[in-house]
Amino acid sequence: GAIGLEITAGGSSVSGLSIYGFDGPGILIRNGGGNHLENNILGLTAAGLHQSVGPNNTTGNLVGIKIVDSAGNVIGGPSEFQRNLISRSRTHGIEITGVLATNNQIVGNFIGTDLNGTNVGLNGHGNLGHGIFISGAPSNVIGGTSDVAKNVIADSKLYGIAVVRATATGNTIQGNFIGTEVEGKRSNQFMSKGDSSQLPVLDVGNEQGGILIQNAPDTLIGNLTNLRGSNGGNLISGNLGYGIHIQGSGASN
Repeated sequence: GAIGLEITAGGSSVSGLSIYGFDGPGILIRNGGGNHLENNILGLTAAGLHQSVGPNNTTGNLVGIKIVDSAGNVIGGPSEFQRNLISRSRTHGIEITGVLATNNQIVGNFIGTDLNGTNVGLNGHGNLGHGIFISGAPSNVIGGTSDVAKNVIADSKLYGIAVVRATATGNTIQGNFIGTEVEGKRSNQFMSKGDSSQLPVLDVGNEQGGILIQNAPDTLIGNLTNLRGSNGGNLISGNLGYGIHIQGSGASN
């Protein structure tokens, strides 16, 4: 399907775009690495709204951001002005695939939320696959050890984060909020969709679970600390399935 923006040369910076309603990825990065994506909105309008547009009657792209065999890319950053919003994808919010897709960083983004990092609206903002999906790609980092590095990953139909396949070695998942909104709550409040007086604040848990590790070895989840959501500790709460699901004989260490 049609792609919103495709980057192959490497060393590019993309900022301030609203990309929505495409049959393919909103942004596709392949081959050339070292790109930086910041302050973009994927899957909603520039005002953060969902509308019935395009052949699929939705602002959602097939995938929000897809990286294929491309290394050293940065999605987001520690400043709120670098944050990407990636919501309402018809599959995954962010997908990283291929053995050459290494040393990519996903930092400080809102994935599956509204502009404010929560979930206000009648239909939610979640991605219909995983929030972040790493398939066969090694040594990537989701989040970090500082509070400003955390991604908020919410309302996915599958897992918040999934890391799969034997070649997906040495990935790191630190300091994220998985299944909550930006303040670490399951939702600010919960109101019936039948209440027409105001928009509901919907539950933000990921439906199948927080994190899935499937046959992917040497994955680091968190840090040597008991502080949730800081110093590398993830806050994993409010999900409908597993908090962390480690599956397959290859998911060692």
